[in-house]
Amino acid sequence: EIYTLSLHDALPISSESAWTTLPALQRSFQQASSDIFFDLTEVTWECEELQNQTRFEADALLHQASDLVIIKGDVMHLERTVATMQTDLTALQTAHHEAQEQASRLEAAMEGAGLPLQQRHLCSAALAKLQAQSDAVAAKLEAKHHEIAGPQHEIARLRQLLDESEQSEMAARRTVTRGRLRQTRCSLDWHALRTSAAVIARHSQVLTHLVEDYRLRS
Repeated sequence: EIYTLSLHDALPISSESAWTTLPALQRSFQQASSDIFFDLTEVTWECEELQNQTRFEADALLHQASDLVIIKGDVMHLERTVATMQTDLTALQTAHHEAQEQASRLEAAMEGAGLPLQQRHLCSAALAKLQAQSDAVAAKLEAKHHEIAGPQHEIARLRQLLDESEQSEMAARRTVTRGRLRQTRCSLDWHALRTSAAVIARHSQVLTHLVEDYRLRS
């Protein structure tokens, strides 16, 4: 509460009976001054605590935002890596399919045509070579599947971590916003108390002069 009551309104000094209330009124102002100083000290401490807490929460929010940027960068890098692996995997699958088709056509040609023995040996050698190529490509395919599985699992893990971090960041932003609102309210309370303290101090000075004047007249 801001004390705005004029002493001339509260104390009709023209009335002689009112002078007897001066000491009591002075004590009331002294008590009010002591009370408001105590409240001002409490509010000052509370504002400092809120300021420190808000600063700490804001710093934590900055760290979380930085971590999110790092995680997103890691996810993008892994996604590019996986995309390159997928391209290699597609090329291997195409090569494997073509090798199998060539081997099938060669087997069909060997069975349907009465080839001389020497040509049959040559075709068998070519077929074995095609089969070896097909097996080699199949082995590369299996290795590539295992190779690509690691980054894919890491991407899934990082995306889950990213979702959790984004939720945590949103909660931290709400906490910082609430803290700043509390800090603003505390600052307004502090300024109101300072205004009240200044009004009480001025009235106390006037009252002190009145008491001294009364004592001199007595």
